[in-house]
Amino acid sequence: MMSKAAATIAHCMECHGRRPDGTQDYQNSWGKGGYVFTGPWGSAAVSNITSHPKAGLGAWTDAEIRRALTHGVSRDGRAFKPPMARQEFFSRITDADLDALVAWIRTIPPLE
Repeated sequence: MMSKAAATIAHCMECHGRRPDGTQDYQNSWGKGGYVFTGPWGSAAVSNITSHPKAGLGAWTDAEIRRALTHGVSRDGRAFKPPMARQEFFSRITDADLDALVAWIRTIPPLE
């Protein structure tokens, strides 16, 4: 239960549940990403956080997901752009909540 609460507090699906046109679509785009944020940093496409092994996080280790959340660094070492680059939101999350969040992410059905 804590994992869903942590994800709700973190507002994961506010971005990762949007279609590329910006419309919230929790039924068909749950975790798929694709929406593009634009700002002074340029543009940043929302990543797929589903369990899909190629398009999503399915092949990532738990440690890689934890590092992404707490340090804003992708699996390949690339730094995230805003809004995920704002690590003040995730850098102080408790280990238990972080573990729960990773476990919850693993339950998101794979979408390509």
